[in-house]
Amino acid sequence: MPNTSLLFLLIFAACIVGSFVNPLWGLAGYLLEYYQRPSLHWWGSYLPDLRWNFTIALVFALSFFLRRHTLPPVRDVRNAAGLMLVLLGVNMLLVQTWAVSAEMSWHWTERYWKTIAVYFLIVGVVRTRWAFDLFLVLNMAGAAWWGYDALGQRRVSARMEGVGSSDTLNSNLLAAHLLTILPAIVLFILAERDKRLRLAALACLTATAASGALAQ
Repeated sequence: MPNTSLLFLLIFAACIVGSFVNPLWGLAGYLLEYYQRPSLHWWGSYLPDLRWNFTIALVFALSFFLRRHTLPPVRDVRNAAGLMLVLLGVNMLLVQTWAVSAEMSWHWTERYWKTIAVYFLIVGVVRTRWAFDLFLVLNMAGAAWWGYDALGQRRVSARMEGVGSSDTLNSNLLAAHLLTILPAIVLFILAERDKRLRLAALACLTATAASGALAQ
């Protein structure tokens, strides 16, 4: 087994075990799998098909419900974004009943409700400034790795295709995802007081921006 495959297994296993101590590990494992999806890399062929995304998402959800009482308390606030997400999901379920292509409609409805579940898990786990910074830094590092990975890719009709995770392999979708990361990187560089976070953001900026430029 290649060292890369073994390293992924070790980190993934550590995230699973750590998640039952602190669900933030489950979030870290979820982001690891998203930014380093085994099926999209050569080293993934040496690993068994364990449905990595489903496995870590299940562990993340289970550990959250088991350990949520150990997380820092937060005051109750109105989550308008969460409400709108749920209402749109309900609308998709209603439309599903008379959709022209019921199979396709259900496929995207199911994926959307999975996104809602992950959203509420992230909101439930990220309760402190430190956890929020960690969440952003992990996304920055993942996006920066995509930038590094893009350097060795060939263009398709003058566009960068096939870089990222399963929902960003199209150049437009990759650019759209990176647009959610780049503002956070810039804000960290300009306004973050913690020099370690500023250096981390600065290190990620070049590679992330490069992948966005290559995508277009």
